[in-house]
Amino acid sequence: MANEVIGYWDNITELGRATNSMLIPGVVEENPFRNPFLDKAPIAQAGGTGPSIKWLRSGSRSLETVQDFTLGEELQWSKGSNYTPVETSLKMCYKAIRLDNFVKDIYQTVNNYREMAMGECETDCTLKINQKFVYDDTNFNSKMFLGLHGWANLQEGATGRFSNLAIDAGEKGLSLWNLRQLKRSMPYGIDQWWMPGVILDLISAAYEEKGFAGLASATAGAYAQITRTIDQGTGQTITKYADVQIIDTDYLVAEQANTGTSSTDPRLLYATGTENYSIFGIKWGSIMGGSKGKVPGMCYAFGNTRGAGDFFKLDVFDKLPNFDGEGIRLINYGAPLLGSKLCLGRIRDIHADDAVTA
Repeated sequence: MANEVIGYWDNITELGRATNSMLIPGVVEENPFRNPFLDKAPIAQAGGTGPSIKWLRSGSRSLETVQDFTLGEELQWSKGSNYTPVETSLKMCYKAIRLDNFVKDIYQTVNNYREMAMGECETDCTLKINQKFVYDDTNFNSKMFLGLHGWANLQEGATGRFSNLAIDAGEKGLSLWNLRQLKRSMPYGIDQWWMPGVILDLISAAYEEKGFAGLASATAGAYAQITRTIDQGTGQTITKYADVQIIDTDYLVAEQANTGTSSTDPRLLYATGTENYSIFGIKWGSIMGGSKGKVPGMCYAFGNTRGAGDFFKLDVFDKLPNFDGEGIRLINYGAPLLGSKLCLGRIRDIHADDAVTA
């Protein structure tokens, strides 16, 4: 009996812990993930779009078609514009749980069985979507959408003045020069730098204790582009580079070097060798309401819900076959959208064991 699954819980022992009448209401979270992407990303509800969302990016410009002329000169007609079509499919993820009728009495106690199970189910789905927001790649698995790395992989190999939207750090420490070059390649600007905590710790150590490699801590200008302030509301330290806030997130983890180098090469999690990390520069914005007056940045679009603002589709099953209980299923249909490629930049293959360099 101890090893049997009891409704939502793994076994009867876990059931007993949750049904004890002396429990304080709720469950204390013991595994928080700092700074989820969905907390900052604009959320856009897609209605009537079908299984995918399409938009147009402007193509190449032909400035030669703008010509000088003099009074009385015969004018020539020129060709029009060209566009690059972009399409992203909404992908589905879900979690389904069972609620055993045997423990219905708990509905009347401080720990509401259904409410507690629903809350944990929604938390798990949200955590998973934040993880997918970074590492999903439809080129690797057709059930996935294009996450941050998937979109950034499409930037690899670009040439011209936007070639630094994708920078290979060469399995070395963070170079602030690379951050500067990435920022220059994003003409719409950057809302935040997103990086793993281990990289921000190196920046903080350089600022507070060690100095940058090759520079004494008292060298003039060594820290000119790094600023530190304290948020009066939360007491948290806010670090900025080039006046852009640095956000350290637990959703960026150790990665495998030299992966994610093309549209068909997904960025892989760390497996062997030396741990490497990535940094993203992101400009947020939504293309769902049209481009007029809007920055065509990155957002998260979702759809196929029953009501306006419902992030998840909720299915409730009053009776389950071959089981004395009911069922709850949460489904999210969604995907990150990148309106303009100029609103996302990446630096990959950064070593966390090497000092920060100017």
